[in-house]
Amino acid sequence: HFPTVTVNRCTLSTSVMASLALPSASDDPTVNNILDEASIYREYRINWQAYTQTSVISEDALRVIESYDGSAATEARKQQIVTEQLPELMRALVEIVSGITEDKALGHTLTLLADLIKRNKPDALEKLSECTNPVPWVTFIKRLDNPTPYVQHQSAYILGLLLRFSLGTQPTELRSYFAWLRMCLQSSDPNAVRLGLNDLFNALRSPLHRTEAIDTCRDSILALITPEQTTQILYQAILCLWLGCFSKEVVDIISEQLVIAVCLVLQTATKEKLVRVSVAFLTSVLKKSDAPRRLNLAIAMISHEGLKTAEYIHSSSTYQDEELVADAESLVQLLRECHEHMSTYDEYVAEVKRGQLEWSPVHRSIRFWRENAQKLNDNDHEVLKFLVTLLDHQDPVCVAVAVHDCGEYVSNYPFGRRVLSELGAKEKIMKFMGEHDDPAVKYESLVAVQKMMTDNWEFLGKQAAEAAKAAE
Repeated sequence: HFPTVTVNRCTLSTSVMASLALPSASDDPTVNNILDEASIYREYRINWQAYTQTSVISEDALRVIESYDGSAATEARKQQIVTEQLPELMRALVEIVSGITEDKALGHTLTLLADLIKRNKPDALEKLSECTNPVPWVTFIKRLDNPTPYVQHQSAYILGLLLRFSLGTQPTELRSYFAWLRMCLQSSDPNAVRLGLNDLFNALRSPLHRTEAIDTCRDSILALITPEQTTQILYQAILCLWLGCFSKEVVDIISEQLVIAVCLVLQTATKEKLVRVSVAFLTSVLKKSDAPRRLNLAIAMISHEGLKTAEYIHSSSTYQDEELVADAESLVQLLRECHEHMSTYDEYVAEVKRGQLEWSPVHRSIRFWRENAQKLNDNDHEVLKFLVTLLDHQDPVCVAVAVHDCGEYVSNYPFGRRVLSELGAKEKIMKFMGEHDDPAVKYESLVAVQKMMTDNWEFLGKQAAEAAKAAE
């Protein structure tokens, strides 16, 4: 468990921050196959004197590192150097990382540097950031291309700490760092993914570059957030989103897809830490969004059982964590308030986007379709495209309702037949008449095709009358 930490003037509680140890390939956050190599590199002995005949490392750097890491160095001598010569030691380590090419020596030096930072933070980080020849950011960015995963991730860890404390960042290298993190999150190795999420979390603890970090990595984060994903990766990925949302600029670029993905995870989550961070993220997004966007995000949540899930969590005796219960209560209140402002069409959109249609009254309402059919054309036919995808649903009831709605769209929009044809829906519905196994789907397809084959003379006549009146 971590102590309370202050980030951007906001206090992050102990319970939410509880599992921030370096991530792992299993759901144990204290083990990682890549970082397990640290003990091997730590024990590796280097003959620093062998570098005296080369120009790779300066004499000053060799003198310091030989005193600190040579065969004659005692623990007392090491502590003396840290106390009296920390700037010189940090400069020597950066120079060595920059100059040497042998992987074992590089891994050993990075391990020394990481150990020093862990034991002497923030003094070690401050002295590290003050190095100018070579510049730490340039040095460690270069090592992200090393073929050895351990070297990559130790370098990334140090960069993440420098960024966390806003020390010595360089704009060009910063873009390269975030691009590397994005690639890391796309790795097939779960160890690399979890280390990448840990480094991203460190970067997000500084408010200065949150927007760029999330903007660069959000698609990769979205790909990780699926109910089939391991708990530890889900927890770390959503934790990064939650921390990013301490900045309003990040809230504004959180997509509906990310919100929906977290809702789907929350429905099946069993680990309390995953439930807690998911509820905290969804609550934060709603609280900090402007009113119109809040309603759209709430619709997305409600359409994917977000309100029902939040109500269950709030009323359940399973969860005793006071902050989780409080966040769940806030989420329920926010979603209920938004639900009260939802129109019948908003509820229809929510049902379509949820991907599971039923024979609710709205589908049979003549008035509803007369007033709302053309709204399916908004945002490049966004809702209509969702509706058309449901023609491929496995549930015959959902397919029958989708076919019926396509027919109502055509009846109330004279150019609907052309639009459905362009989207491939017309051909599918015509095939359903003869090929679908379900009688209800066959019937709704027959009715819909009849509507497609009949021009809406009433609508066209009204349009012509309005045009003639305007021309008078």
